[in-house]
Amino acid sequence: MASYDTFAKYYDLAMDDRVEDIRVLRRLIARHVPSARSILELACGSGILLEPFAKRAEIFGLDLSANMLKIARRRLPKGHFKVGDMRAFRYGRTFDLILLPFSINHLSRFSDWERTFATVRRHLAPGGVFILTYFTQTQFERLDGNMLIKNDPNGDMILVEFGRGRGGNYTWKLRGFEKTGKDLFRLHEDIVHGTTFPLAKVERALQKRFARVRMLDANGRGATGKTDFVYAVCS
Repeated sequence: MASYDTFAKYYDLAMDDRVEDIRVLRRLIARHVPSARSILELACGSGILLEPFAKRAEIFGLDLSANMLKIARRRLPKGHFKVGDMRAFRYGRTFDLILLPFSINHLSRFSDWERTFATVRRHLAPGGVFILTYFTQTQFERLDGNMLIKNDPNGDMILVEFGRGRGGNYTWKLRGFEKTGKDLFRLHEDIVHGTTFPLAKVERALQKRFARVRMLDANGRGATGKTDFVYAVCS
C-alpha cells in the first residue's frame, strides 16, 4: 500500500486537481453529519481536508506516511495524528464522522477493503457517519494515459502520469521537481498503484456492516455502473 513518503511535500499541489471532489465531500458532511464533534480521517495525508473542521471538532488523522503527518501537524497543531494502517487501526474510542477519501483504491485485495470497513464500523459512534470515496473502473479508463502538470510559486513542479499496470491494476507515476537553483532541480519520485471493484460488490460489503448505505455520484444521485467517482455515505 502506498505511503507517499517521498512525494509528501507535493501532496497539496497534487490535490489542487481534486478541488471539486473535495467540495462535494464537504457538502455531504454538511448535509449528513453537520454537528460532528469528533472526526477521524484515514489516509489523511497533509490534513488539507480536515482544516475547515478544526475550529468546531476534535480532529484525528491516520496515515502510513510519517512525512505526510509532519505536514499535517504543522497545519493542525491541535489535531491528533499517528502513523497507522487503515485496515487494522485501534483508537480505543469512537468517532462521529470517519472519512476515507481517495485512498482505498491503493488496497489491491478486496479482502483488505472489507477489513477496512469492519475496522471503521468498530470505531463509529452511535448515530455516526462513514463517508468513503473511490475511483471506479470507468474513471480509471478515462484517466488511462493522462498526465497532470502543476507548478507552485516557488518554482517547483509536479508531473503525474496515469496508466495501466500489471494484473489489471493502474499506476500513478509521481515526479516532483524541486527547484534548487537557476535551471537546477532535484527529482523526487514515487509510483503508487490503484485497484477498483464493481459498484454492487462494494455496496454489498458496506451493507453487511452498516444499517444504511447510499452510493452517490457527484451530483447526489444514485451511483451506477457508469459513475466515475463514487461517494458512499454509511450510517
